[in-house]
Amino acid sequence: MWPLISYFWKLCTFKVGPEQAPNYPSFLLLVLSLFFVFNVFTQLAFGDDSFKWVSMDSLLLALILVFILGGLLHLFGFKHRAIATIGAFLGADTFLKLLYFPMKWVMFNSHQVQGLLEGIFLLIVLIMLCWDLAVKGHILQRALNIGAFTAMSLAVAITLGALYCFSQLRETVTVLL
Repeated sequence: MWPLISYFWKLCTFKVGPEQAPNYPSFLLLVLSLFFVFNVFTQLAFGDDSFKWVSMDSLLLALILVFILGGLLHLFGFKHRAIATIGAFLGADTFLKLLYFPMKWVMFNSHQVQGLLEGIFLLIVLIMLCWDLAVKGHILQRALNIGAFTAMSLAVAITLGALYCFSQLRETVTVLL
């Protein structure tokens, strides 16, 4: 497990790229499982919905991201990089969420955090969000062989697009169920 944590730390500090990720289906399955479990855990920790809805949300989000990233890699002609890139993308997302989970936990559960301290917490969360987007841009830049600005723009577009698709699909599923 330590090599995996070490890899994601190096990826999130821009020392390695997605090409160093294991290109095995078992790696992708492990990362997808961790992504799913951690998203379910964090949503339940913050009091969101029931387990059924939270697990459905996490599964939908994972599928949307896999579909978008797989489509981009296929579009750019790098479908052979799909397993490593998707694993790196979802793994880095999970790793960074794990890093800033304590900060969000304190903000969510402490009603005494006000004034300057609340501003500092929000600033740290904003910095973490920017770091998350920068890491995703780094992964896309290396995986798709594109420029840094294009990769960052694509990372923002994927994040916003995934959230939009997620909200639309969740609304549709809610109506159907």
